[in-house]
Amino acid sequence: MKFILTYILITLWFIFPVSAQVFCFNKDAKDIEKGILEYNEEFVMSGVTTAGTPITIYKGKDTFTILFFTPDEKICTGVNHTGTIIPKLKLTKQGDGDNPNTWGQVLNDGVISLVDDAIAGYTTVSLGSAATVTLSENQGTGDQSRSAIIQFSGSIGTAHTSIFVLIPNNSKTYAIRNAVSTNASSNAVILRVAGNTGVTVPNSGNGYFFTNGTSVFQLDSTGLGLGTAAVRNVGVCTTDVPDTSLADIRYVKVSATDTITAAKTFNATVAYGDSAMIKVSSAVKSFITTLTDAASVASDANDGNIFLVTLGGNRTLAAPSNMGAGQTGHYYLIQDATGGRTVSFNSVFKFSGGTVPSATSASGSCDILFYTARSATTIDAVMLKNMTR
Repeated sequence: MKFILTYILITLWFIFPVSAQVFCFNKDAKDIEKGILEYNEEFVMSGVTTAGTPITIYKGKDTFTILFFTPDEKICTGVNHTGTIIPKLKLTKQGDGDNPNTWGQVLNDGVISLVDDAIAGYTTVSLGSAATVTLSENQGTGDQSRSAIIQFSGSIGTAHTSIFVLIPNNSKTYAIRNAVSTNASSNAVILRVAGNTGVTVPNSGNGYFFTNGTSVFQLDSTGLGLGTAAVRNVGVCTTDVPDTSLADIRYVKVSATDTITAAKTFNATVAYGDSAMIKVSSAVKSFITTLTDAASVASDANDGNIFLVTLGGNRTLAAPSNMGAGQTGHYYLIQDATGGRTVSFNSVFKFSGGTVPSATSASGSCDILFYTARSATTIDAVMLKNMTR
């Protein structure tokens, strides 16, 4: 009978709001106690409303009192604010005409303070004794799951090998610091929405996680476009250069012995010290650069070491640009179908005894001019004539 009466009182309270002004007091307010005793009211029950507000109900012969306990540790003789709760961050959304004279307090407590938590709040959650820990989720008041940054503390591996941390089924991002001590590498903290698989938070690691309300995802090195490289410090010591797998070799260690096991393309000069030695255990291949046939045949030593030109007339092999001391290579000088084309050489080309060779005149014939540069302006050369094509 007592609970039926309580239900009726609460229902009437919300269906037919009282016209009297709502009064709020500090928790130790004597006025409330005095009023309850004055009307000979007795304790009926305590509970929590659907909005998460704690209440206590007293009843006398012809009176009743419902006390509402607010988040700021006050006791009110009625609901101290009205409004709706927005679903994701559980903030209070006030409508037109809501909360006259207290609108600002509701905004501060039910919105601004909670948004501050959602953007920059740091909450520590202790793990260890329970196999599943559910982050608290309150409507319009502070809780754990609203915080932007969550640190897990405690230990794992004694009572449970894995601990599931349940987050609300609303879309949200979390920055997680896992400071839980473990007994074995297999111990795991798993972040998930109830009823779903979840994602393992790296032991002694930090990371960003987000959920669409169903699944949980981690923003890892792949999501940042870093491939599959291991997470390491850079620039501290040689062991901090990121390791790579055979499927994703992007780094060559410069201060330790290393083996290149996949194709690499270098688009800039690779310099070696005076004592450096290059050992090659397989074929070394150089591209053949085809030159444009012209009265003066130009070549660029930065394009390669081996060049080919088909002679369409009497030609002069010009001084190559960007030639450096020590560069070696050769030119293929090929007669066209007409043949009889002559070749002269810029003065940077030096021949044995000062005798400039002449090109083979037969149509389709091939001469090879081998060269070694003493400097950009002195290139020693020798010609092998009439090579069979």
